[in-house]
Amino acid sequence: LQECQALAEENPTLAPSAETICDAVRTLEQIAKALDDLSANARRAFVLRHIDGLTLVETAARLGVSRTMVRRYLVQSLAACYVVIESESE
Repeated sequence: LQECQALAEENPTLAPSAETICDAVRTLEQIAKALDDLSANARRAFVLRHIDGLTLVETAARLGVSRTMVRRYLVQSLAACYVVIESESE
């Protein structure tokens, strides 16, 4: 976030508008809600893989499940995110 702020201060034409920021926050809130509706393991797999940057093998080990199960969790979580993003673009 600080890097984005510094970049925006250096070059104001790159700074997002208030409307863009509000839209992004709204979308992130909806994605968070969609993830909250998933099982705890699906939500945790998403966070471990896409936020924490763990590999598929590391995520499986952390959750105590197979790589196949992690893939299923990731499909569920990404599908939930996709539905939110698609509904925002309509």
